[in-house]
Amino acid sequence: VSAALYVSHTELHNLSTQLRAVPQLSSRQNIILHLAVQSGLYYPVNWLRNLALNNSQTKHVFLNDVDFLPSFGLHSYLKSLIFQGLLLKKQVLVVPAFEFNEFADCNFPLNKSELLTIWKQRCVNYFHQYYFKLGHSRTNYKKWISAVEPYYAEWGDGYEPYIVGNKHVLPRYDEQFVGRIRDKVQHITHVKALGFKFLVLPDVFIIHLYHPTAPRVEYTHCATRAYYKWEQMILQKYGHNEDYVKGRLNDTLLTNRHVSQHK
Repeated sequence: VSAALYVSHTELHNLSTQLRAVPQLSSRQNIILHLAVQSGLYYPVNWLRNLALNNSQTKHVFLNDVDFLPSFGLHSYLKSLIFQGLLLKKQVLVVPAFEFNEFADCNFPLNKSELLTIWKQRCVNYFHQYYFKLGHSRTNYKKWISAVEPYYAEWGDGYEPYIVGNKHVLPRYDEQFVGRIRDKVQHITHVKALGFKFLVLPDVFIIHLYHPTAPRVEYTHCATRAYYKWEQMILQKYGHNEDYVKGRLNDTLLTNRHVSQHK
């Protein structure tokens, strides 16, 4: 595990002391925690992600956020898939993401069957289902419900799944993106522009634990403009691969259809 935590000066001493007091952490030699002291107005989320990624001690990495819990046995499952050669040079694995609802009163599911049960009970949704649907809808959760074999997801603008890949071939996060606007979308777009395919895993998942979100700094418009300017730069650098163009065309059609329906 390689993780980066963004803390205040006050939290720095308290947190470092508390972490050393946790037996499950102090007894392990494969956990690297980086404590970065807060500075400036904006939350440097992609700088923190790169800090954790660059200091990972393994060839393959699962790029995840700290407020998610993995399904039981996920680590062993991923290791077995890598051993089987499922993680090809131009392929990444997608671990479907869910979230507990604010007032959910359900236990963490032990397996996919239990997850589907609490999903029917509306304890969970797929991640950002109502907040930013583009972010994860292309994982195709309708298909995932009955899937027993991995399947490919079709990339599209806004897609930001949590992926497993080879540390040495994955791009790094662009650190000009701060806060919570297009920060992870940028990275997945870069992965796609490089020609990677997204293979969805049918039997595992992660679940986001509900927590209040910090107030958003008003830079949405600037961040969105910066993203599309950045995207043009990436396309000029790597070219327009066929799947990428197809995904952008589908997004344009969907956007136009959405606009026409709401006129």
